[in-house]
Formats: sequence, C-alpha cells, structure tokens
Amino acid sequence: MSPHRQLSRRSTRTSFVAREVEESFLGLAFKLHPQPEDADAKRELEYAMVVHDGTGVVESETFTTHVTTAGKNQDGLKEEVKRVSREILDRVRQYEEDRHVKVSSIGGSRRL
Repeated sequence: MSPHRQLSRRSTRTSFVAREVEESFLGLAFKLHPQPEDADAKRELEYAMVVHDGTGVVESETFTTHVTTAGKNQDGLKEEVKRVSREILDRVRQYEEDRHVKVSSIGGSRRL
C-alpha cells in the first residue's frame, strides 16, 4: 500500500437510489425432481437464482415450479421448456426493475 494513502473515517459510497444502473451477473441452478408415482402428477422443478455484482453475491433465492413431462412428445416438451424459460425471464426483468440493475450475463447449470 502506498504511504500516501489514508483510510477514511466515513463511507464515500452513494445510496442505492442515487447510483446509476449497475451491471449484474445471474447464475441459475436447476434440479428436476423425479416423476411422482401418479402418472398425471406434475414434476417439481426447483431452480436457484444467484445475483453477483462483480464484488460478491448480492442476493440469492430458490423458486419452485411444476412441469408436465409424462406422455409428451418432443414438441410438447419444447413448449414446456419455453413456458419455464418465460417464467424465469419474467423474474429477471422484475428484478431489474425493482433493484435498478441490468443483468448482463446469465449462466446456467444443473445441480450435481
């Protein structure tokens, strides 16, 4: 550290409302639970969203939705994936509006 630097006794950070729109990074992790014994029951899809601002994790939350996979062909499965994707993107857009941030990158993975 330079000998000319001094620590400040008060914070120089601005309040969250006064700051410009910041870039954030979003991580998604998915876990698809097994099909219930009842063939008509929907499978549970659990996904976690983690928001990172470049300096650390800002917020994380786990969500649950239900998907129907039993008895669907490829087109039916594609429609189900589109529905879940729209739901996730709606949550991202709402997060951007509420927190005045811009999600610039989204990464996805499945839980091990």
